[in-house]
Amino acid sequence: MPEKNKKNEGDTEQSNTRQINPEGYNFEQDQAVQKLRTEHATEREELQNAIRSLRDELEELKLSKDSDIQKAKAEGVAEAQQLMETVRSLRDELERRDADAAAQAQQSRAEHIAQSEQLQKTIEQLRLQLEKTSNA
Repeated sequence: MPEKNKKNEGDTEQSNTRQINPEGYNFEQDQAVQKLRTEHATEREELQNAIRSLRDELEELKLSKDSDIQKAKAEGVAEAQQLMETVRSLRDELERRDADAAAQAQQSRAEHIAQSEQLQKTIEQLRLQLEKTSNA
């Protein structure tokens, strides 16, 4: 019988270290599984929080990018309008100068024609005087 007691003692020690109940339930394994589940749930929650944070940051970056694009477009439009206004102003100035130059050229031609006519009259008068003096 001492052997049976030793065998029973060994069984009791094994039962105590493995914490197995009579139905074969392993408490240590269940606790390990529960611990892993808790760690997994915690890690999952941390990952979900990180994902939410990254999504929020990405959304902010998108909004910032959209805002920067709109600002750049607005600045581009304003600059284009200013350049168009400058072009119009320069075109108007050139047209005004061309008109002034054309008017001055027309005036110069008119003065030249008037001077030419005056000179022709003077030449004609001098020729007539010269003929009178030559005939006399």
